[in-house]
Amino acid sequence: MVYKLSSPELTWQDNGAPNSRQFGDIYFDTQSGIEETDYVFIQQNNLTERWKNLPGSSFTIAETGFGTGLNFLCAWDAWLKSGPLDATLHFLSVEKYPLSVDMLKTALKMWPELSALSDELIANYPVICHGLHRISLNQGKVQLTLWFGEASEGFATLNAHVDAWFLDGFAPSKNPEMWSESLFKEILRLSDTGTTLSTFTAAGIVRRGLQSTGFAIKKVKGFGQKREMLKGILEKQPDSFHQRMSEGLPWLSVRSNTPPPKKVLIIGAGLAGSHCAWQLASRGILVDVWEEKKRSLTGRLVTLKV
Repeated sequence: MVYKLSSPELTWQDNGAPNSRQFGDIYFDTQSGIEETDYVFIQQNNLTERWKNLPGSSFTIAETGFGTGLNFLCAWDAWLKSGPLDATLHFLSVEKYPLSVDMLKTALKMWPELSALSDELIANYPVICHGLHRISLNQGKVQLTLWFGEASEGFATLNAHVDAWFLDGFAPSKNPEMWSESLFKEILRLSDTGTTLSTFTAAGIVRRGLQSTGFAIKKVKGFGQKREMLKGILEKQPDSFHQRMSEGLPWLSVRSNTPPPKKVLIIGAGLAGSHCAWQLASRGILVDVWEEKKRSLTGRLVTLKV
């Protein structure tokens, strides 16, 4: 396994916006990047309305191509404005050529209206190496999971119920390797009945690939001067969560789909116990910590809630 990843080859516009030399494409529209993300991903997945009537305690978005993190920041911002106060936003994203912290700082200066969120992202941005990275933001109310490496490989490592897909990344004509049959299969595996998707492209390779997995796809008006884009919904998922997550793996490889507990007891307030208690409490779970007193068989109970 090679843990060191290749750096993106960038050129920079005078206003600080990055362009990819590898793919000959832009990361975002420098004039209306936020508006484009809102139209293509937030509106076409009907997120604001869905969040108003959220049936559970969490909502999961998955994205192809983290790039500068602009889509994530826009989703986070929209969640703060429209998401339930007692729910958690999970955002899963993959990136084969992750930007360094310095690159991220330079690119996100373009969007001062998102500076509070981008500063928190930058402060918690992981070390650039192959594999999964989990970042807890907004006091645990936003959970960002990043995979640095190939897109289909990254999604294959995850067990999740994805509610909405942001299919971004560079255009299929410039990056056809990402839009592979294996990626489309992983999108189906991680989706359930009612899962939606949207993408800036209307390319046939993407439309046919998604339709082949069972998504109902239609073309809609693209953003700005772009004529068309795609949106879709999975009208019926024939397999259960357990069947989709296992796919021939032993039972011990399959995570439970049961809801999280409301209260947890941790015995021992050492480094491991204290860290587990804090992480659980930051996710809204009531935690009791039992710690034995020194030279005594009696114990003391501390209740932790943040």
